[in-house]
Amino acid sequence: MAKPFCRSCGVENSVGARFCRGCGALLGQKAPVAADTATLPRVYDPPGAGGGPIRGRRGTAIVVVAAAALVLALGAGGAALVLASGNDSNDRVTGSEPPRERPPTTVTTDPAPPTTVTTLPPQVDSAVALAQRWATALANGDWPTARAIDPGKQSTTDSEMQDFYGGLASSTIVLVTGTPTSPTTTSLRIGYVAHEDIGTGPRTNIYCNTIDVDLANGTIAAGSQRKLTPVAHPGFVSPDQLEPEVLAGC
Repeated sequence: MAKPFCRSCGVENSVGARFCRGCGALLGQKAPVAADTATLPRVYDPPGAGGGPIRGRRGTAIVVVAAAALVLALGAGGAALVLASGNDSNDRVTGSEPPRERPPTTVTTDPAPPTTVTTLPPQVDSAVALAQRWATALANGDWPTARAIDPGKQSTTDSEMQDFYGGLASSTIVLVTGTPTSPTTTSLRIGYVAHEDIGTGPRTNIYCNTIDVDLANGTIAAGSQRKLTPVAHPGFVSPDQLEPEVLAGC
């Protein structure tokens, strides 16, 4: 006897079964057909595979295709985002201003002050040198040389020279002004920085004088001198240290 097939789902049933083991329809009756749908054969998992029937393979394919399309869309969008990000990054790099180089540093130093060398005219320089020889002769007690340079002292005795200049240890001339009065004569305004020792201890006095120098004859004519220091400086003070005082007072 042939096994009956279900007219509803087409599943083969065992001999004598009244209801379909696939869809539960009454065997031997024709299942009604809906007007707007077509009945498709159902596919079941093989025995022992587990799980329910796989419904709508076409729908699964659509889902798979849609998922693939979504992945592709997301991939394209991600790629677009990556490209956009890369382009934006490139725009930021290439569109930004290049780093500006610092201008070279120029070290500016103040110019050195000009060095002014004051040189005396040869005639004035020679006149000062002769006057210094005379002052040194007085400090050394060399009365003959002192008289030879200053003929006005020719009548002064040695004892008188000693009384007047005997306490002089040294005498340094500081030039205040020098004016040539002829090709061989010069007028000097000078200050003497005199280191003296007359038994009360060393002291320094300043004297001012005007001297007319005759270079042709190697002689001087000294005027009356004036003492500048009201009170002597104690000790032997350097002429360089007292030069401002000489220049201001003589």
